[in-house]
Amino acid sequence: MYEARRKIFWFAIISRIIVLSLQFIFNLLCPDHDADAFKSPTDKSEQVSLYDSLITILFGGLARWDGEYFLHIAKYGYTYENTLAFYPLYPLLIRIISVPIKKIFFVLNIHSSVLIAAMLVNVICFVKSAVIFYDLSKAVLKTTNVAYKAAILYCINPATIFFSAAYSESLFAYLTYYSMLRSIKLDPYVSFPIGLSILTRSNGFIKDAEDNVQTERKKYPTEMLVFVIHGLFLTIFCILFVHIQVSTRLISSASPLIYWYCALLICHTSYNDHLYDDKENVFSKWKIFFLTKKEYSLKDKLIFSYFLGYGVVGCFMFPNFLPWT
Repeated sequence: MYEARRKIFWFAIISRIIVLSLQFIFNLLCPDHDADAFKSPTDKSEQVSLYDSLITILFGGLARWDGEYFLHIAKYGYTYENTLAFYPLYPLLIRIISVPIKKIFFVLNIHSSVLIAAMLVNVICFVKSAVIFYDLSKAVLKTTNVAYKAAILYCINPATIFFSAAYSESLFAYLTYYSMLRSIKLDPYVSFPIGLSILTRSNGFIKDAEDNVQTERKKYPTEMLVFVIHGLFLTIFCILFVHIQVSTRLISSASPLIYWYCALLICHTSYNDHLYDDKENVFSKWKIFFLTKKEYSLKDKLIFSYFLGYGVVGCFMFPNFLPWT
């Protein structure tokens, strides 16, 4: 029998392979929209080999919208005023990791090395964030069944394309859920991941306030209250000041509430800690409950349709420079 945490690890990897494949297919089949958006200036002195062209075909769909800013900062630094809106940790990691990639794969130019580095950072951070999210969910919800389902839903979340594109969502989500977990465990060094999350995204400051309250409490109801307040604040802020695409990826990477709520809705039966999924699924590395259910309730259909449908549409629109930012 496979442990729930191990299945989350493998499903997180599979979900990234699917997202990368979808963005490649949609980007290959559909022409890019002529969007009025920032595009990093091309270095005319930089040679483009056949391998660079291949990298662009495979992963070019990840470098759209704000991804252009992050890759530009990683290559050239903060050379334009409008790049100052983007925090430095993610582009710094891209720049650092691109150096050994360029040396190992010397046939690639700098742009290709940076693009590969951005993709690798996000895949690694996403997989780690999924496992940490499961640990956080189990610590707060006190049940393997709901924690497992919530983590699976996180892996197919509506903003899933942004967790693979050259955006800071995966890094921020990992640091966010990790610092939440450490604050629940009253880790005296929790300020370190909190500080890193602040260097990743501006809403890291909001999470900092939440974690400061959380470290002062130990009881389960208070923990839940803090998460609810944090989630409600983000939701109200997004409704008033942020458009829908940014709202989706901001909430999807910063708050566990949507996953917990939806997981509770689809948990129709009470599994014990050893049987967190259908009996035939727990003995398989690949079988997941939402793909093998024999009957789906209306709630199941609505939740899975929203998560999967929104995710697939995002994988189509984002790589083609359509309004999905």
